[in-house]
Amino acid sequence: MHFKHKLLWLFVLLAVIGCKKDKDNTPPSITVNTPVTNASFDVYDIVEVTATITDDQNLDYVAIELVDQNLIPVVAPKTFRPSGTTYNLVNGLTLDDIHTATGSYFLQVTANDGTNETKKFIEVVVVGVPLEVKEVLVVSAPTSNSVAWYRLDGNNNLEALMTVTSDYGGTAVSSYDQQLYTMGSFTGDLNVHKLSSGFTSFLWSIPTTGTVDFPHFNRIHQNEGEVMTYVSATSGEIKGYDRHGGVDVLANALSGYHPEETWGHNGLVVSDQKAIANSNRLLVTQYKISGAIEQTAVLNFDVVGYGTKSNDELFVLGNNNGQGELHIYNFTGNSFWSPHSIPAGAIRAVVQVDSNTLLIAHETGVYRYTYSNNSLITLINGVDATNMELNVINNELLLTIGTELAFHEYSTGAHIVSVYHSDLIRDVHVLYNK
Repeated sequence: MHFKHKLLWLFVLLAVIGCKKDKDNTPPSITVNTPVTNASFDVYDIVEVTATITDDQNLDYVAIELVDQNLIPVVAPKTFRPSGTTYNLVNGLTLDDIHTATGSYFLQVTANDGTNETKKFIEVVVVGVPLEVKEVLVVSAPTSNSVAWYRLDGNNNLEALMTVTSDYGGTAVSSYDQQLYTMGSFTGDLNVHKLSSGFTSFLWSIPTTGTVDFPHFNRIHQNEGEVMTYVSATSGEIKGYDRHGGVDVLANALSGYHPEETWGHNGLVVSDQKAIANSNRLLVTQYKISGAIEQTAVLNFDVVGYGTKSNDELFVLGNNNGQGELHIYNFTGNSFWSPHSIPAGAIRAVVQVDSNTLLIAHETGVYRYTYSNNSLITLINGVDATNMELNVINNELLLTIGTELAFHEYSTGAHIVSVYHSDLIRDVHVLYNK
């Protein structure tokens, strides 16, 4: 019996030694031939990848992907299942996202043998697609139940683009998604169309619950730089819609209030909320993720527009009994202060140029406010524009004045040309290529 026990322990020892010998401690080897370090590619190019991957026992999978400086993929990765111990990779990644910015990226090649993994990084340069103006779009409402979109052709003629069956509540465009938003008010839905090669196609809609006597949708706003369009409603809801009509943000106004002008700021949605029973107003900040209220501040004016000054400050402009006012809201202090007065009369529209500069359409003209030297200068005198857009590529300011669409130089305010419509122009939008 003693001999049998010794023999059993010998078999166990040999098995353990054999397992140790079979254990794979050697990771795969990767040799990348192309692309070479600092190779340059344009968006829409194919990054050709050739590499040799070997392993001493077996290759489980090989993957290639393009990642940014934070190792976040910017194009869809590709995975391969080789057989054997050697794999000669010949494939490519298409840079098919127009939003990919110019900068340094990494081609990441991953090889896994089932136990060990090797990653190889090759730094490359991607040149993004330049920002371009794709369309100048004009909106009118020829009847109480129709909203008409027009595009401006190369000869400054207005061409009919589409007509949406709806009353007019507001419109917006998303250059990022190449989408046009038409919002009703009393009886019209929120309709979204795709614009491609000069033609529109219907994508999705959100039905109204309004009646001829009571509106549903209230305001619509597309934050520059955000892939989201905010819509406020008299039901008290603020919703941020993605390109597919999904709700990424849902916030409810305070009880007894309804939201009007909205703005996205970091992880917050900011709204001007008006009391239903009286003229009281509040500026309300709510968390995008939960909709929970962060804080409220009393407003003594009707908000026309916002602008982000910093992470902790927001430009807020509006009218107090017909008199324009410029304020800065401080998030930390939950307080307002006014850096500069506004000439007598009402503010019609606001466009933010950058964190230091605002354009203000006023009933007596267009003004440029610069925070760094706290100056307010008259850019265009004597025009009462109801809508305003800045073409950042051509440095042109677009104003709507009744049936007129007027183009002015941004730097000097000089008039360039005017285009006239047969109907009152309700909105003007500059649609970029991305």
